[in-house]
Amino acid sequence: MLHKSKLEDFAKWAEERGWKRQKTKGDYEVLRMKWPGEPPMIIYTKLEAKEHYTTYEIGDVLVRQWIRDRKQECGQGDMK
Repeated sequence: MLHKSKLEDFAKWAEERGWKRQKTKGDYEVLRMKWPGEPPMIIYTKLEAKEHYTTYEIGDVLVRQWIRDRKQECGQGDMK
C-alpha cells in the first residue's frame, strides 16, 4: 500500500500529527510509530513485495489519510 520511496515522507507527515517513532522490532518492520495510549502503528516489508510496504489496522487508516492529503495538496494531479 505504501510505496517504498515514500516511507520517510509518510513518517514525517505522521510525526507532524503527533505520532512518535519507536525502534523497530525484527527483520520485517521498517517503521514503528506510537500514539499515546494506543497500540503501535507498524509498517512491514515482505520478501515478495518489490515496490510497496504492508500495513494493517491503524497503519491502513493513516496511509489512506496521507494519500488523501497528498492528493489535495497536489490538486488531484501527479503525486511525485
